[in-house]
Amino acid sequence: MQWKRPSSRRTVAACNPTLARGIGAWAVALTVGLFLACGAAAHGQTDEKGYNPRACVGLYAWVQDRAKKGTTLWDDLDAVLGEVRAAGFRAVEGFLRDFFGSDERAERTRQLVTKHKIILAGLYSGGKLYEEQAGRKAVASILEQARRAKAYPSLFIDVNPDPLPRGAKKTDEQLATQVRLLNDLGRQLAEMGMQLVIHQHAPEIRHGAREHRYNIRHVDPSVVGFCIDTDWFKRGGEDPLTLTRETGRKIKAVHLRNGKDGVWMETFGPGDIDYEAIAKYLREIEFKGWLSLELAVEKRTRITRGIVENHRLGRAYLESVFLDKPGSGRSRWGGWKGQRTTPIGYFYVDQIDGKWWLIDPDGWAFFCKGVCSVHHVADHCPALGGHSPYERVTKQKYGTPEKFAAAAVKRLWGWNFNTLGAYSISQTWRQGMPYSVILRVGGAEGASWLRGDFPDFFSDSFRRRAEARAMRTCTQLAGDPYLVGYFTDAEPWWGVDPRGMKTMLEAYLALASGSPGKKVAVDFLLGKYKNVASLDKAWGSSFVDRDSLLANARPPALNDVAKRDASEFLRIVVEQYAKICYETIRKYDPYHLVMGCRLLGPVPPEIQRALKLMGALNVLKSYAGVTDEIDQFWFKQGGMQNLLRGFRGYVDVLSINYYAQIPDPDHLRLAYELSGAPVMTSEFGFKAMDSGLPNNKGAGLPVATQKDRAEHFTKYVQSVADLPFGIGYQWFEHADQPAQGRFDGENCNYGLVNIRDEPWELLVTRMTQVNSTLEARHAGRRQD
Repeated sequence: MQWKRPSSRRTVAACNPTLARGIGAWAVALTVGLFLACGAAAHGQTDEKGYNPRACVGLYAWVQDRAKKGTTLWDDLDAVLGEVRAAGFRAVEGFLRDFFGSDERAERTRQLVTKHKIILAGLYSGGKLYEEQAGRKAVASILEQARRAKAYPSLFIDVNPDPLPRGAKKTDEQLATQVRLLNDLGRQLAEMGMQLVIHQHAPEIRHGAREHRYNIRHVDPSVVGFCIDTDWFKRGGEDPLTLTRETGRKIKAVHLRNGKDGVWMETFGPGDIDYEAIAKYLREIEFKGWLSLELAVEKRTRITRGIVENHRLGRAYLESVFLDKPGSGRSRWGGWKGQRTTPIGYFYVDQIDGKWWLIDPDGWAFFCKGVCSVHHVADHCPALGGHSPYERVTKQKYGTPEKFAAAAVKRLWGWNFNTLGAYSISQTWRQGMPYSVILRVGGAEGASWLRGDFPDFFSDSFRRRAEARAMRTCTQLAGDPYLVGYFTDAEPWWGVDPRGMKTMLEAYLALASGSPGKKVAVDFLLGKYKNVASLDKAWGSSFVDRDSLLANARPPALNDVAKRDASEFLRIVVEQYAKICYETIRKYDPYHLVMGCRLLGPVPPEIQRALKLMGALNVLKSYAGVTDEIDQFWFKQGGMQNLLRGFRGYVDVLSINYYAQIPDPDHLRLAYELSGAPVMTSEFGFKAMDSGLPNNKGAGLPVATQKDRAEHFTKYVQSVADLPFGIGYQWFEHADQPAQGRFDGENCNYGLVNIRDEPWELLVTRMTQVNSTLEARHAGRRQD
């Protein structure tokens, strides 16, 4: 199932602004590279060798359960999906007509799967396909409904052709008509990126499995597969393992259910069918499809537990039989095989034994060890006429961005990294290493981390630009299992830092009177104080009435009461930004992680002291905590707490760019608790004076030697691994900056390699050793 190619070169720039500055043949190669990346190469990612099943749950048991309670699955879908998550599942096989039978149903489905963070693995349907006229009508109906589900990548559409009345045997002509219509349906679904699979019940297995065996022989295997149900194999009179073997590599999905003495069990476990033998065969054929737990009960089924507990126990048995046991080594994604949980084909976050992890698409624990800006150009240097000295080296050494990408990723694997960080060139994304993308949603509306500019997040214009950015980028990447997730922006200004000392409330009150954001700010104040007179009394202001408040473009200096109000308003602004980013990403990519906006972390006390002694506050990159005024707003008037609360429910991971010797665990714990999301330190680094670079413009204080860089790296990443809510880091950056300064003057020894593309051997040797130990350390199995 191939995901879409980008439609224009603008997509490259949207993901990484430095890509748009390429020149000549290299700029052309960037565009071609992304086209190739999202085209033929992407298809191969789902065709890798090995046994790599994914696990989901069918909802038929909930159909039965809700019918007993006098309602329906659809009417109670919100509660049902909550129970699915409570049972430990994140992926479901739903019902095509229920979920996508109309635009209204499709929208409700979208809202609920987003709310519960559910993956749609498959959708069940059927039809009278053995009759030409009725069959064509059924195919048209399935396609109409499937088109409403196009936003969900890699779906399987599970079609059970209707049996004849009383299970009669279909004629050869009826079977031929059925197969022809199935092949036609399969081709059209494949064009939408979906996999048609044929399901069967007992009628298709009776008569010596005549219908099933006919289908095996005559369907087009390039567009039609099978969703086998071994329980129905048995009930139809056939040996489950024998018929499974006959279906062979055409199996794309498996329904799992068991019985004892011919009666369905309330959960999935040992019984009439030998699932150990079925699992062994699936390993032999290197099965890569979905294992769908589909419980059901009948009159003689003995019920002793609730539906959630039965599915939880069934999931545990499924995983014990069908999934590889934890052991040693690494997964193909760079995950750690010391721990695992349910695989769903995409990265997600979960807790294992009380520790938060990224989970790789095969279900293995994954601790992010990333490097930012893996890029053949690195930094342009205005002092050198705008060219990049690093690009001159890489162009001569590698020739093309693709060859650079292959070599760079190979080195990173050798140094035990497992993730390409933000700003990495798109050609690196197709080298078999997980990667992250920065969307610059706020940047599309004019926000600038460098200048401290901000857009009106309440405006229709911001929402439109956010949607355009997500549609252009997320649609193309939605089906890629190597994508970990999206950063929405980098270090946006949230008020009160050296880029701009006003609060966000002052900034919004200074907007034009007709702007949506100003109206929100005014309504916030009047909602709190009820009238302007009370506001004037609390603030010491003289606004007089609502109209004058709306018209005023120069708010008064804020007293302590007003600054506390500004802290409260900040949460409203952050929540609006985060909500729009989350919803627009989810509209075009329902599954990949939303990882926040790479917040600026607090400046640690040792850097504050050093900068004050140096008189160097004016050269410090903007961080909360540099001056007493900043510290007062962020840590004593509630600014930091309200900033973090604004992201709650709208990020899967909270990313923080945190330059320090060691990140303060109390700061990160606060970030975790208030945002409700595990934390990634998405940018940090150390620079050494023995590199020969000035190191006088850029985040963090310099250290003396490369040995010191290695020591600081070790302590930093180990401290992140020691946090139960820490899920990894991204080092800034791959290559050193030019000595003459990049676009903003930074001139530091941040790189793993120097400007000549030569590794800093002492540093990368230490990184290789330390990176290999971080997962065990995070799991509490540290050996030092």
